[in-house]
Amino acid sequence: MSPDDDTPHEVDGVISPVSGSSQQMRVLGECYSTDSSQQSFVGLSHNNEVSSSFDTKEFELIEKLAAEFSLDSNDSLYQQLVFKQEVVEGEALQIPLEQQRKLEDIVTQLEKDAADIERAKELLSKEKARLEEEKQDLEKASAEFCILREQKLKSIEREKAFVRRQTNVLKSRESDLVSLLRQQIADLQGEVCDKEAKLSVFRSKTRLLESDLRQSKDECAALKLKFRGLEESTTRLEQENSQLRVKLGKTLSRKPQASSSDLATKQPSKTAAALKSAQRRGDDSTERSGEKCVRFLVPEEDPVFTETKDRAVQADRLSQNVTTPENRVLSPVFVNEPIQPVSLPLALADPTAQFSKNFERVRPDGSTESIYKNGTVQEISANGQVVTYHYANGDTRRFLADGSEVYYFGAKELTQTKYPSGVIVVKYKDGREETHYPDSKVDVRSPDGLHISLTPDGRRTELYPDGTLVEKTPDGVERREFPNGDVKFKYADGTEETRYASGRVRVKSCNGSILRDEILTT
Repeated sequence: MSPDDDTPHEVDGVISPVSGSSQQMRVLGECYSTDSSQQSFVGLSHNNEVSSSFDTKEFELIEKLAAEFSLDSNDSLYQQLVFKQEVVEGEALQIPLEQQRKLEDIVTQLEKDAADIERAKELLSKEKARLEEEKQDLEKASAEFCILREQKLKSIEREKAFVRRQTNVLKSRESDLVSLLRQQIADLQGEVCDKEAKLSVFRSKTRLLESDLRQSKDECAALKLKFRGLEESTTRLEQENSQLRVKLGKTLSRKPQASSSDLATKQPSKTAAALKSAQRRGDDSTERSGEKCVRFLVPEEDPVFTETKDRAVQADRLSQNVTTPENRVLSPVFVNEPIQPVSLPLALADPTAQFSKNFERVRPDGSTESIYKNGTVQEISANGQVVTYHYANGDTRRFLADGSEVYYFGAKELTQTKYPSGVIVVKYKDGREETHYPDSKVDVRSPDGLHISLTPDGRRTELYPDGTLVEKTPDGVERREFPNGDVKFKYADGTEETRYASGRVRVKSCNGSILRDEILTT
């Protein structure tokens, strides 16, 4: 700011009029400074020039200025003015003319400055009034703004409270609904797990019952065959006993009327006829069975065949002693060895292309029994549809009417049944049963209820009596499903994953550490 600027200035928020007359004060300071006054007064004393006309108005002006600028008695400037006033009063007559002119110019300038100060004061007062009005307006606007702000804040608080209440209500409703839905889901999952467990148990029981039913059917069929054989044996024994009693009574009651040579000469005709009939039935059974070779052998000691041979020998001895034609007709037993004159055809003498028959007879039910030199016993049913071979090593082979083949291994005590469809069923001594299908699939059933299934692609399935299902894939993955709904996976690298029926999933590494354990919610 330039020294000549006489505009009012604001100091600490208050407009001061003193700054507007800084130039005048500076002039007074220069004119009435101690050094300059002393020099001027010294100069006046040296020049001895005294001015007789010094107007006292200047002193009044000084007093006015001092009062205007609020100079107290302790102020240095005021003291200088008073000092200078005294000096001027004492030496007024000594002031030179030029100095007097300067003083007059100063006075004139001071008057102008005073007028400027008055104008500045008026301007300052007006500005102060305007600022006061603006201040009042601002305070009023601030008060109104505060009122509006308070109202707006209260409105916002009410809206926040309302939104908060609504949010809490919605959250409570949603939480109740979510908890209800989760409870329903948990109940449904529990029901599903229970039903799956019951279903798996029911399936396992069904499989066990089916297995028991099949075994019962097989046992029933075997018992029926055994019972039929026993009935046939009983009937045959009763007939033979009755015939032997009749022969024995007749033998004891009268003497023989013919020799054994006569019996040998008369017997071949009926013997040849019976052998021809048996040969025709054997040829028919051979044609039905095709070109099947004898590979399986049955129990060595069969009471039926052993007793049959003994009875045949006994009957032979009795027949040699009996010479009546009635006894020769009633006896169904024929012995080939004592009859020398009979010459049998080649086909009849060697039915197996290797061995010839030592014994053959026709049973009362129409079935034929043949015994070969190698110890093999052949039985042909009356209708010729069932052919049974009993081998010397204890094995038995039977061809049934439906084309199936049953082979019993005497040494291992197992039975193998081959059906026309290509299915092979093997039954072991301990009750275990294996079923081999044409597509290489194998089913194994144990007496304890274990069911194992093997497929050609290497997949293995195990079903335990308690309903546990185990599946093994060729790549080494094992899946184990428990009756309670839990499922456990075991991978080739040793990692185990267990999925519980409750939704929990746990993954364990090969070294036993837990990799994952969480509950999955749907």
